Amino acid sequence: MRLKHKSQLLLSKKGLPAKQLEAELDEPIELSLELFKAQGLELVEKDGKYYYATVFTDLEKADFCIVDIETNGS
Repeated sequence: MRLKHKSQLLLSKKGLPAKQLEAELDEPIELSLELFKAQGLELVEKDGKYYYATVFTDLEKADFCIVDIETNGS
């Protein structure tokens, strides 16, 4: 499952029309939405368009996770 770059941008700003999203998916939309969610990418539908769930999340109510990755250089 891979969406076009332009579609990814629409998901974060203006919304991606449902028909356009369905046209890019290999699986039925219900299954694809569950697969996206399982991979940590939740999409929500509003007024016939899909958006990243984070578009509607207030910064004050968001949860953040800071990861400190250390390597040994090899």
